[in-house]
Formats: sequence, C-alpha cells, structure tokens
Amino acid sequence: FKDLKIYYFHNCIYDQLYTTPECRYDKSVETNWVLRNLKSEYKVIFVGDAAMSPTELLSVGGNYYYGVYNEEPGIEWIRKFKNKYKDVIWLNPIKEDRWIHTYGYDTIKLISREVDMYELTVSRMEQALKKLIASK
Repeated sequence: FKDLKIYYFHNCIYDQLYTTPECRYDKSVETNWVLRNLKSEYKVIFVGDAAMSPTELLSVGGNYYYGVYNEEPGIEWIRKFKNKYKDVIWLNPIKEDRWIHTYGYDTIKLISREVDMYELTVSRMEQALKKLIASK
C-alpha cells in the first residue's frame, strides 16, 4: 500500500472515526470528512468482531459508546464505504466456525452480506489481500 490511513471505531462505524485506539471523542474526525477526502482508489480494511447488539448496527442512536449519539445507523455507514470504495473487506478475529455460535451472530451475518468478511488468520488474510491486490 502506498499510503496507509488508520482510523478506529467501537463495534461499528458511526458519525465519527477516531484517530487513536482509545476512541476518544476529542481525537476524532467526522466519518463524512473521511469519505470526502480519501479518494475512491483507497482500499478499505475493517478489523473487528462485528458482534454487537442489532440496535447498534441498525438504529439511529444505537451507538452505546460513551453517550455518543449516531445520526445514521452503522449499516448505512458500511454501505457508504462500500459505495465509494470498490475494495472493502472486513477481518474478523473470531474463528469463522464460531461465528454462528457467537453473541452477535446476527450482526456478523448482516455485515458479511455487505462486505466480504474473512477470519483474521494468516491464511485468510492472504486470501483477503490477494482479493484487494487483484482488484486494480
């Protein structure tokens, strides 16, 4: 990758992305700013377990993180990234054979319908990166 930008989120993408792993509001940028300023040639890799309450993914105000209110549901933000960037994947640290047995399976399933999801292992990351690189 020529240029790497890293942003953090808690459970799902909402109106703000964070610039540090602590996910503090005073160290955040508007997600719309990221979408406006990063060209569509960027490749997007989300990393997270994708397991959350369906409300967090599907509802306005569903973000339970430290009283931060989201104006748009997380699923809509995922779709915005998918619509702008041709290459979007999600790396999930939960073993793939456990996804169906995990609290939050409904949201894992919903997100994996929106973007290709891969277990966060060396072999699955190799597959995911091949997909990103092959798609020029």
